Amino acid sequence: MSSSLAKCQLGEAAGGSKVDSSVLSRLLSDLQLMLHSGLAESVDLFIIHAANRLSGLPLYHYFLTLQAEALHQMGQLEKAELTFKKALQFNKGSGFTPVLPKEDDFYCKLAVTQLARKNYQGALQSLLTIATEQRSLKVQVLLIQVNLNLGNSEVVNDIKELLRKVPLALEFILTMLMRGQSPSSNIGKELVAIVQKALVDLRMTASFFSWIVPWIKLKTIEHCQIWDKYTFQQLATEVQALSGTTAYLMATIATCQFNCGDYENARNNFAEARQKDPCIIYGMTKYALLLEQIKDAHNLDLVATKLMGINPDMPEALVALGYYCLANSGMELSKTSRVIYLAQKAILTDERCYDALLLKARALSAREVNKNDEAILHYRELLRYRPWCFEAHEGIVKCQLFKAVPKENLQSLALVQAFNAVKLCGKNARTFTLLARVFRKDPNTTKDKVHAALDKALEMDPKYIEAISLKVDVLINEKRQAEAINLLKSKLESGLQDAASLHDKLASIYTKCGRKDEALTHKSAYYSLCKMKEGDQQLRSLEHQMPSFKGSLGELSIHLSDDNDRNGSDISF
Repeated sequence: MSSSLAKCQLGEAAGGSKVDSSVLSRLLSDLQLMLHSGLAESVDLFIIHAANRLSGLPLYHYFLTLQAEALHQMGQLEKAELTFKKALQFNKGSGFTPVLPKEDDFYCKLAVTQLARKNYQGALQSLLTIATEQRSLKVQVLLIQVNLNLGNSEVVNDIKELLRKVPLALEFILTMLMRGQSPSSNIGKELVAIVQKALVDLRMTASFFSWIVPWIKLKTIEHCQIWDKYTFQQLATEVQALSGTTAYLMATIATCQFNCGDYENARNNFAEARQKDPCIIYGMTKYALLLEQIKDAHNLDLVATKLMGINPDMPEALVALGYYCLANSGMELSKTSRVIYLAQKAILTDERCYDALLLKARALSAREVNKNDEAILHYRELLRYRPWCFEAHEGIVKCQLFKAVPKENLQSLALVQAFNAVKLCGKNARTFTLLARVFRKDPNTTKDKVHAALDKALEMDPKYIEAISLKVDVLINEKRQAEAINLLKSKLESGLQDAASLHDKLASIYTKCGRKDEALTHKSAYYSLCKMKEGDQQLRSLEHQMPSFKGSLGELSIHLSDDNDRNGSDISF
């Protein structure tokens, strides 16, 4: 920079005296350093107050460029764009070559400002000013971002071309997947082929690239709305078999399991992801929802505290904290109101934080708030962007069933929504169970339809707890206790993961039938499983807090006892 300054003839300043080139060089260097150090406001103030002296210099356009960058950092985007254009006019009229290292850098900065202002046509014109052979990777990325916002169809080919050169541009892989036209789209296979060929061509075949293709397949399942749990389990097994599976991959697996309705495995994989990386952010809002569903306040506290420690203003932290408050609300209006506040703050922070919409809707539909109409509006808004979100469909159905609407309107409200869930979320156990729940409340629906929907759900997933529980309730209402007992016994013998609630239900049936011994046996099993589950959660929490802790609590107590024996201590364990 100093050499170019020395070559050019400095003009007269407004005050009539010449400016020493060394002073000017030092001034430009200091302003640039201040700008890169976060002192944007100081740069802006200096150039504003020194404008009369600087405007007479032939390199005034460079000072204007620095001021425009400072304004952009300060968020004054409109003024920044005008200052960039003013700098361009001074540069063309000065008769000097640009001071910037490359001319396209200037147009890049102008385009970035125009993109931030959502002036997409202006940003496109600025970028197209740069010759094709001079367009750097940064310019290509900006062109893709602008064309995406303008909805230009040729952007797909631009992304493919970029991936052939830079196969690690993962965010554009996600962009391509999100532009898939239908659940049967082959975009995932095409992306895998492009990336695999590019990795081979660029000799990037080392083992630490082995995760990319499985990751693309996982994201294809997520974005193309393939909610077949068994198809996904095969891919999850393939991913987990990779050596050194990362926390992000585990969280991606858990997210897909969450979308498939496999909540138990999703919780376990989210917990494993947090063990691998306690600071992971991706997927933690869904993990918080899963923990709130089982009222696991302890682990919710750990998740929310960690996210708040990373950045208390990011939407993920606000949503996790909201679910923690919801789990501990105890049906108190003041605490649930705080949940609504946190969800709204997350939405204002990032309008695309759809998990915050779900949190707010759940809080509004809580019994102590009882704003079902508002909750339904939020659920519907969520379904505009995520039509496959089962929790939103389920929330609308629950709100409509809870509302005091005429019975003749029930079929046209909740039943239509339940059928939409089957259509949009796929034919699986949870959607058929939701449909059976509505059939059961509808006076115009026969009992045969309820049983048919539940049988279909259990056929698709014989271990789906909610379908089993609802089937038992239906049988009991029909005075068919013997069939309900046989169903529960057969399911318990099959080895379910979370069988505590079924033991409790079977104990209640035995109590009503006067079979106290059997009732006591299953009630004891219920309490035993509850304590075991609580102990597992505490142990997992302890392992998370102490990564070097490898043994069990029993082994720890043995070692402590041995030490006490050697030291002659009277303390016993």
